[in-house]
Amino acid sequence: MNKIELKFNRVVKMIEKYPEVFTYGSGASEAAIREAEEQLNVTFPPMYRKFLETYGYVVMDEDALWGGSHQITVNIMN
Repeated sequence: MNKIELKFNRVVKMIEKYPEVFTYGSGASEAAIREAEEQLNVTFPPMYRKFLETYGYVVMDEDALWGGSHQITVNIMN
């Protein structure tokens, strides 16, 4: 297992252990992930794709956001 997989597994364990701290989605579809890649003109790494497929997004204490969803509005300027 590489470092990225270890970090992903650590995040999963934290979410499972402290569900009251995290808000997360139900996962993104393959089509939604491809659309995001096209809009950003990037290819996401495999582990990030797995994260998006699993959660879609994760918010912790209303301060940190990983992933994305059309249901979330994020002000990246603040």
